[in-house]
Amino acid sequence: MYMKRLSAELPAIFLNFISLTAFLGAIAYIAFGLTSGIRIIVFGLSVVISFAISYFFPAAKEADASRSSYQKNYWLLIAYGACFITGIYFLLQGRSGRALISPWETVSAFEFLAYGLGSFVIFLLHFRRSLHPFVILLHYNWSLSVFLIVYAVGYGFDPFIHEAAIKAVEAQGRIYPLTPYYLGEYSLVSVFHTVFGGTIAWWNAVLVPGLAALSLFFAFIKIKKIFPQRSFVIAILALSLPFSFLTISTPQNLAYLWLVIIVIWSLAIRSTSDLLIIWLLSLAALVTQPIAGIPALLFAAYTSLDVSSLQKYKAIGSKIILALMALILPLFFYFFTGAQNGLSWPHFSSLFSAFTLGNPSNEIWWLNFIYLFGKNRIFGFCLIIACSLWFYRRKKNNLYISRYAYPALALLLASCFSMAINFQYLIDYERANYPIRLLIISGIFALPLVFPLIHSFVKQLETLKIFQRIIISLGLAALLSASLYLSYPRFDHYFNSRGYATSMADIQAVEWIEKDAGNSNYVALANQQVSAAALRQYGFKKYYNYDIFYYPIPTGGPLYGYYLEMIKKPSQESVSKAMNLAGVKKLYFILNDYWWAADKIALEAELIANRSTSISNGQVRIYVFEKK
Repeated sequence: MYMKRLSAELPAIFLNFISLTAFLGAIAYIAFGLTSGIRIIVFGLSVVISFAISYFFPAAKEADASRSSYQKNYWLLIAYGACFITGIYFLLQGRSGRALISPWETVSAFEFLAYGLGSFVIFLLHFRRSLHPFVILLHYNWSLSVFLIVYAVGYGFDPFIHEAAIKAVEAQGRIYPLTPYYLGEYSLVSVFHTVFGGTIAWWNAVLVPGLAALSLFFAFIKIKKIFPQRSFVIAILALSLPFSFLTISTPQNLAYLWLVIIVIWSLAIRSTSDLLIIWLLSLAALVTQPIAGIPALLFAAYTSLDVSSLQKYKAIGSKIILALMALILPLFFYFFTGAQNGLSWPHFSSLFSAFTLGNPSNEIWWLNFIYLFGKNRIFGFCLIIACSLWFYRRKKNNLYISRYAYPALALLLASCFSMAINFQYLIDYERANYPIRLLIISGIFALPLVFPLIHSFVKQLETLKIFQRIIISLGLAALLSASLYLSYPRFDHYFNSRGYATSMADIQAVEWIEKDAGNSNYVALANQQVSAAALRQYGFKKYYNYDIFYYPIPTGGPLYGYYLEMIKKPSQESVSKAMNLAGVKKLYFILNDYWWAADKIALEAELIANRSTSISNGQVRIYVFEKK
């Protein structure tokens, strides 16, 4: 009997297993250290407890009305398969180890045609009652895997830091000082690496995109009882919203993912099993990144008040929880993050700039279309939420308002309160990071408010004539292609993401330096991408005076300041100050060819360096300075 329930229970078992692995791994890390034996024990306990929860707290039994209405349409399924294979082919053709600003530099523009046609076929499959759930899973994997396929070395800076940290955890059991955050990601990557093999780099890269595709797939299966026969179309249309945080693995992005799953899953709470999933995912979010984990735990408590045995506490309990949502994180930022420099009048321009309307019209038509959509979709999202609130208030349906609108408003207030805090210890362009994170969390809580209107829109679309449905579906497919373009770094006439990726030349450069230095102590002056390459190859290998890493990390540190001096005007004075800071007699200055004044800086550095070399046809130049 139990075995017959396994297929229906699989989404719950999977989510319980993932969240337990993250949470139990974090507890084990703090208590014992994540040694290889402990990692295997964590994996085994997570599997056993997940199945035990499924056995003792089964999900509510519900008839699946959508299954009987499913009709096979092999031609459309083959058409989607052809689009999917073509799209993956274009991504593979664009794979590069260069220092890219955007993946679209090397990927053919036909990628967007393939993606748009694939999206269009999905709408046709829906209208023919032939939309198989596996198609949704494929489309989510396609949407979220661009970084994984195109970037040969990897994208971003933070993933390399966390990858190096995970390597240190596996080697030593833990790293000091002990911290209670990031551990959810570290636990999952190290446990999966130990049990299933592969490389830490691969598991770390695939973690968030892979979990997002599978977890969201399961979450939308869960809510198909609420939106019968249309939950998967809602899942596809949800990709028109910004989803860049699901494309790259960092603890913050993983915690956002937990929160998204919690919020969607809470739409269809029907049993103790559902509440347990929400609580376990909240605990996983807490040990991954508390900025998302604390609201997740508060929301789990808030949702639990709807249970009949707790109804008598709902009136006062919900008010207390909403107040905590609005206040606890701003207070935490003020007292515990080094921001106690008084308060200032909040500048909301950086916080709400994405909500302003735009009408780009200066470039080619397709680029204008993409940015017309991109600059107005957040405003459109808010407009849909406003319409939803008006609709629910008119229908006297307070469930969506009380369960999602109030928490979203509380987090919006928390974001505004945080704008008044002076984060002076951060670089100028990072000082709005914490308020923006709270704004994103507020948007996640508001996400369920748009689902019923999308459901109603799709339902109305089904009543139109076939020609009208085709035209509208083509328009929606074009919007999804635009969203794919906007959800990754871009370099066009409207936007420059600026952040270059770590390249194979950067890897070769740090390897050359390590070989050249031999047993000598040294420091390197380099940009973030080269520092990331050093982390990838050698981890946290060298520190001087306890807190000076031999490559410029963090970017707010003094070593990075000397790098900035060198790329502005190379001088022996800057070299000497950097050497004296670390107490070494050898320094390497690394210059990438994409720096805007690279040729001029190269000539000036050549005059004062002891010697130099060039990597990969001049993509990276290295200047060696030595003290006698």
